[in-house]
Order: sequence, then C-alpha cells, then structure tokens
Amino acid sequence: MPSIKSHTVKYCTALLIALVALVGCTNKDAQSQPQSSTQSTKTTAKPEKVEAELMQAVFGKNYNAQRKAAIAELPDPDNNTARSSYAVTAWHHTTLPSGETILLTSALALDESGNPIDSHATSGLLSLYALHNKNGKWETIKRNENFDALGSHGNPGTAYWVQLGKGKTGLAMGHGGTWQGFTIEILALYDVSNGDVKKLTKDHINIHSDNNGWCRPSESCWDVSGKWKLVAAPDGKTYDDLLIEFSGEEMDPMEGATDETPDDIKRKVKPVKALARYRFDGVAYKLVEGKNPAPSF
Repeated sequence: MPSIKSHTVKYCTALLIALVALVGCTNKDAQSQPQSSTQSTKTTAKPEKVEAELMQAVFGKNYNAQRKAAIAELPDPDNNTARSSYAVTAWHHTTLPSGETILLTSALALDESGNPIDSHATSGLLSLYALHNKNGKWETIKRNENFDALGSHGNPGTAYWVQLGKGKTGLAMGHGGTWQGFTIEILALYDVSNGDVKKLTKDHINIHSDNNGWCRPSESCWDVSGKWKLVAAPDGKTYDDLLIEFSGEEMDPMEGATDETPDDIKRKVKPVKALARYRFDGVAYKLVEGKNPAPSF
C-alpha cells in the first residue's frame, strides 16, 4: 500500500511442550501505546521470579515452574457454574497502594487430549488474583477468574497498569489482531482498585485500525493510530476522562479502478487527525467529544 505506514501487531502466543507449556508474550508497535503520564506500573528487579512465586501460591501443585504454566480448573466464561481445564500463564503483576499484589493471568481451554485450543479466533481468557504476603508467604485473598476474553491466537494483548482517578488503580488492555489483511487494536479498561474487577468499557474503543493487507485501488484504504491518556474529568467524576489523539492517513477508492489495476499505483493520500474524549457515564466510558476515526470492520 503506497504512502501509508505499515502497522504490525505481532503476537507470540504459545510454546507447547509435553503436557502443556504456554509462554505468552507480546511484541507490539509503539503507535498505540499510552502516553507516559498514563502509566503507573510498579516494576520489580526480577518480575519473572515474583510471578513464578505468585503462580505457585495461586495454583499450588498444578503449577509447573519449569514450563511456566499451570493446568487448572476454571469457570467457563459463559457459564460460571460449569468448570473446565485450562492452561494458565502469568501475564503481568503490580502492587496496589493498599499493599496487596495483583497477578494477571491468561488462559486457553484444553481439548479432550489435553492440548490448548489455540486458533486464530481463540481469545486469551483473563483472570486476576489478589495476594497478600504474610511473614514471607504468599496467600491468595481474591480470585476473579476468566473475567474477560480478549485478543486472538490465545493472546489477550498488552497490559498497562494505570491510575483511573484518585485512589483508583486500573488495568488497561490493548487487544485485537489481524484478519484477512485488516488489523485492529481495541482498548479495554477495568477498575481493579480493591483486588476485584469492574469493567468500564462496553463498546469497542478503537486505538488502531488499518487495512494494509487488503488495500486495492478500488477500495478505501486507511492506517490510523491513537495515543491515549487519562486526564482529570470535570465536576469530580469517579473516573478520569480518556483522551485519544489520532493521526494517520487514508485514501479514497480510485475512480475507474478494476481488478487489473496495479496495487502500487500512485493515489492521493489524505492525512487523518482527530481528538476523541471519552467519559464514564456511571456504566461505561462513552464518547462525549470529537470523533474516533479508526474504523471497525
């Protein structure tokens, strides 16, 4: 696609050895990451060591430290009364102002042979556990299991720990994937202040969209990304406003183009610039100002 920058979202999903060894990772373009003022991650010198300890505390003998994965019975996302077997890996962790540590995990369901079900259409299933360290020993005090399904290829996306407002620790997830040449990334927000999970986004909030893999002269083409941050809301709202600054390029369909028209033919490129403000309305974040120009598909 001429003149329009490529945006790649690369997902490293599962490494499967013997029973199950699922090691998740993300390698993402920086275009859709939050501005630095948004992030509030508390890091440790050796996060993998801490996460191994947390996984051991949560899953006990079901955690295999060598394979960095646990096989656990978790509630089905669509039916909390039913439970199934999942392969679970640590995804991220942080410490709350109250002192509790929260562990974010991702899971894949297992088939009848005990292998993870990992396809293009498979989302990563998120769980969040709150733990307390007492006399050098981790204790699990809260479990929020399979609270959401995000992403593709079993990868729920990139996690950011953010401040949603005064005393409000939040989890932001940038998730999505590529389907038939169309790539999208969506932002999901959760309040995790007390070790529980409250989802704050109901509608899709797109923070990147392009059709670089399916751009034909007879088609509209676009590549749009947004940089997001949380800013103080008026009137002392419970949660801060979400502000997204979009930039990118788009091209209209070429008049008279056919299937024989070369894809690399020169076309007129139009810049895209927009600002969108979302505000929590008591139920979810809603667009209150501006426009989100990143198309859904």
